[in-house]
Amino acid sequence: MDSKKMNEWTAADMVAMENADPSHEKSFDSFKGYVLEGGALVLNWVIWIAIPLLLLAVVFILPPILRVIRRKTLSEGETLTAEIVTIEETGSYLNEQPVVRILLRFLHEGKRIEKTVKTVVSYVQMPRPGQQILIHYHPKKQKVTILKEGDEVREKKPEMINGAVLQKVESYGMVGRGHVVLLTFEDNRESYPIPAVQAPGFAFKEGEKADLMRINGQLKMVAYGDEIMNRSGKDVTVTGTVLRAQTFPIALHDQTPVLQDLTISSSGKSVQRTVSQFIPSHMTVEPGTTIQIQIKQEDLDKELALANEKQGSATITRVSFIGVVGNLPLATIHADRNGIQYEIKQTIDPITGVMPGDECWIAYNERTYQALIIKYASI
Repeated sequence: MDSKKMNEWTAADMVAMENADPSHEKSFDSFKGYVLEGGALVLNWVIWIAIPLLLLAVVFILPPILRVIRRKTLSEGETLTAEIVTIEETGSYLNEQPVVRILLRFLHEGKRIEKTVKTVVSYVQMPRPGQQILIHYHPKKQKVTILKEGDEVREKKPEMINGAVLQKVESYGMVGRGHVVLLTFEDNRESYPIPAVQAPGFAFKEGEKADLMRINGQLKMVAYGDEIMNRSGKDVTVTGTVLRAQTFPIALHDQTPVLQDLTISSSGKSVQRTVSQFIPSHMTVEPGTTIQIQIKQEDLDKELALANEKQGSATITRVSFIGVVGNLPLATIHADRNGIQYEIKQTIDPITGVMPGDECWIAYNERTYQALIIKYASI
C-alpha cells in the first residue's frame, strides 16, 4: 500500500510458495502431524488396517492363549472317569454342530457326584447314556470339564500307604466261587476300607500287612502279604480290552464286583486273562472298554511267551497261595497233563478260582515244564 505497487501471482506460483514452506516437507513428523489432525481419510485408514489385524489376532494369537488357559485349568484338578446319565440338545449350534447338555455321574473320594455340563458334539460321534468318558474335576471350584483329544492332563501322583495293618475282615456272601469281604486296614490311626473277593482256598488274616494306594479319589490294594510286598522287579501298567463282562448284584462302599475276560497285548504278542475288580456301582463295563492292569515286567514277559506255546487240557493237582497282587491272589499251581506235572505261577481270578480236580485249558512248555492257565474250569 505504501509503494502503490501491485504484484500478481498465478495459481502455480501459490502452489510453489506453499510447497516451499518447511512444514510441508515430506517427513515422519509431517505425516505424524497429518494423522493427529484426524479427518475422514485417516479414520478410513484406521478401520481398514484394524480389521485385518483383528482377524490375524483371532486366527493366530487367540487360540494359543486359550490353550494356555485350558492347560492351566487342567493342571489344578484331577482326571476322573464319569458316566453319561442323560444327554439332550439345547437347540444351539456352533460351527453347525449341536451344543448339548450332559448329566455326568462320578465318584470322588468315595462320594457320588452328579454335574451337568454343556459341550459341543459331533452328530457323527454323538455320546450316549451309559458311556464312560474322561473328565477333569476341580474339587474346590466343583467344576467339571470334559476332556478332549489332545488335552494334556497332569497325572496325579498316587498317595502310597505302605505297611497298613489288616484290622477287620467282614463277610458279605458269595460270588461264584469267591467270598466277598470288606477289609479294613489301619495306618497311623486312620482306617482304610477296601472291598475284595477272597478266592477259594485263600483267606485274608487280621494282623497281616498290605501296601495301599490312593489315586484320583480311589483307594486300592497294591500288594498283600510280606512276600508280595517285598518282591523285586519293575512294575508296569498294561492296557487290556474287555471281551466279556459280568456284573454281580452286590455293592460295598458304592462299588460292585465285575468279572471280565480281557485281551492284553504287548510287543506284538497277546494273551487272554480273566480278572475281576470292584468298580463304582453307577458305572457299566461293556465289550471294547479298556482297563489298566498293574503287573511285574517279568510276569508279563513270561505270560506272553507261554501264551504262544502248545495248548491243551490239564488237571489241577495242587494249589498254594503266596499273597495278593492288586486284588488278584498270586498262586503256585501244579497241573497234570498226560502224566507230566507242570508248574503254574500266576495271579488267578478269585471269583472263578482254581481248585484241585479242576480241568483247565493251559499253555505249556515241554522243556521247562512251565505252564499258564488260559481258560478256567468254570468258564
